[in-house]
Amino acid sequence: MAQQEFCEKCNQQHNCQEIYQKLGNSKGPSVAPVATIGFLLPILVFILSLAVFKGIFARTIDSKIVQTALCFLLALSASFVSVLLIKAVSILLSKNK
Repeated sequence: MAQQEFCEKCNQQHNCQEIYQKLGNSKGPSVAPVATIGFLLPILVFILSLAVFKGIFARTIDSKIVQTALCFLLALSASFVSVLLIKAVSILLSKNK
C-alpha cells in the first residue's frame, strides 16, 4: 500500500521499469574484491598488530594497564596507516585504468 503511494508521487513512474532494467543490465567491474580488501585488511592488521605488540610489551612492561593502552594505541595506528595505504593504492590503480 505504501509502495503504491510512493510510486504515485514519483516523477519517474512512467519509465520506472525501464530504469531498473538498465541498472540491472549495466556492465562494469565488480567492486566486491576491492570492498572486501578495504574492509577486512584493516581489521586483520589491527588484530595481528595487537597480538604482536602484546607479545613485545609482555616482556618489557610490567603494568597491565600500560601494556593494554600502548598495544591498543599502536594497533590502532597501524590500522590507520593500512587504511591510508589501501586508499593510496586504490587511487593509483584507478588512475592507471
